[in-house]
Parts: sequence; C-alpha cells; structure tokens
Amino acid sequence: MKNKLFIFIAMSLVSAAWLGAVDSDKSRSPNIILILTDDQGWSHVSKPMDPEIQESCSQYLSTPNIDKLGDSGMRFTSGYAPAPICTPTRRSILCGASAARSGTEFRSEYIPAEHLTIPKVLKQVNPDYFCAHFGKWGEHMISTPEECGYDRSDGETGNQTGGMPQSLGVGSHDNGPDYFIDEEDPKLTFSVTDSAITLMNQAVEENRPFYLQVSYYATHLSIVCRQETLLKYYRKGVTDRMYPRSFVAMLDDLDQGIGILLDALEQIGVAENTYVFFMSDNGGQSFMPGNDESRLHLNAPLTDFKQTLYEGG
Repeated sequence: MKNKLFIFIAMSLVSAAWLGAVDSDKSRSPNIILILTDDQGWSHVSKPMDPEIQESCSQYLSTPNIDKLGDSGMRFTSGYAPAPICTPTRRSILCGASAARSGTEFRSEYIPAEHLTIPKVLKQVNPDYFCAHFGKWGEHMISTPEECGYDRSDGETGNQTGGMPQSLGVGSHDNGPDYFIDEEDPKLTFSVTDSAITLMNQAVEENRPFYLQVSYYATHLSIVCRQETLLKYYRKGVTDRMYPRSFVAMLDDLDQGIGILLDALEQIGVAENTYVFFMSDNGGQSFMPGNDESRLHLNAPLTDFKQTLYEGG
C-alpha cells in the first residue's frame, strides 16, 4: 500500500481471471470482500506497510487484524488511492474509472449509475452474485447503491451518518470536546460489521456467491471511541506521533471490527473461497482534535496529508 493501497485494478484482474475460468461452473464463483477505511494513513498500522521501510508503521499502535491481512496475503507497496479525498476515490472504485474521468471533487457531473460498476460486472458473469454495500457511501455520489447494482445497502450515507460534530450534539470541532465516548458502537464500526456478517450468512444459506464492500466510517473525524480502549492507551503512555490517544483508540476499535469480520469468514466456512482486499480512501488528516504538534507528524515517513497530492495524501 502506498498511500493508500489502491487495489481495484488488481481486484479486477484477479476477479476477471478467476470468474472467466469458472464461468462454466458458476457455483464455484469466489466471494469478494473489499474493506475500505476512511482517512487511515499509510503508516497508521502496527507492522510496516512496506517491509523494506520500517518507519511505515507505528509500534505504539495496535492493529493486529489489519497486520494479519498483510502478513497472510499480498501487499501492494506501490499502490495509491485514486484521489486524496473520499468521494472521488469511492466513485473510482465503484466504476473502475480514474478521478480525472469520474470527477476530482465532491460534486461531479459523472453519474455512477450510468456506467459499469463492480456489482453490474459480477452479475453479468454470474447473475447469482449477492452484492451489498455497508457503511459510508460518500458525499454527493448522485446515484444510490441500488442504482449501481447493489442488492442491499445502508443507503446514501455520508460523514454525518458515522459521527460528525453536528450529529454528536456540537456545532464544530472548535466548540466541542476533543473526542466522544460511545461504549456500544463507536463510528458504527460494530453495526457495519454485523450487517456484513448477516449478509454473508444469508448468501451462504442461499448458496450464492457474494461481493461485499464494507466501508467503515473510522478513522474520519470526529473521534469516537470506547472508554476501555482509550484507557488502554493512557496506560501505555504518550503517543509516538502527533495523533492523540483518542484517535489511537478509535483505530483500535476499527481493527477489532475488522477482526470480527475476518473471524466470521472462518466460522461460516467460506474463507478458502473468499478474496479479501483492504485499502483506505486517502491519506491521514493533517489535524485532529488533541494533536500534539511537537511530535512526529501523522503520516511520517510520507510527505503531507489528505487533500494534497503528495504521497501522504
């Protein structure tokens, strides 16, 4: 992953090669899961994203489940997200089009439903594919998930859905607390995971292959985490970079949700026939409430942040 892991091309090639080979036996069509996180920087993991660059992680963090994906699979160390902000990346993934074509900003004249999308392509190969999108859809995507070929979704969700100041009872980050505590479902991480697992179970019961995009709201601002996870990092001491411990706790909660999802694949019995892809929509934020600006910057060793065209973005 080179900030961030952009694996849509690889996913398309793998899926096309496999699906083309098994078109005569559609019951063997593979399941595909795309896990998309939000504003997670390249080095916001606890094991190096690039094994040749030891600084491409932070040993202060704890992301064992994301690390497991890297250790057990293939790392795209020279991959990039198609854009340094969320919606252009999400359009690009959905339609396999560059941001230059599908729109570089939040508002675009590009209408995803008028183009081929991943769900539409999969259903052309095998109409039995059960396609679902859970979590953050995007801002100003114009088309709904269903119009783009998904059978099930959380709808036209955005940043406010997953927790932003206005939805958390304050006007802005300037007049609210640095972080919020949610003991049950911080950033909706666990409800999004539960929806994904429910879909997988239903697909298996109906003997259908599935394509599932799980678009987590974390680690986008605002910072929301569980109290016990936060206390874990207060016990650990000060962070090694400028992010606050509340952000680290939010990332930890996210990683736990991903772990639950991966464990469910094993428990349901479809892990051996499922491709799992992981990426973030863009680089990490330049600022978050509670920053300690005296420390190493958030996206080191990459230059700069989200909303820039440097590698950190």
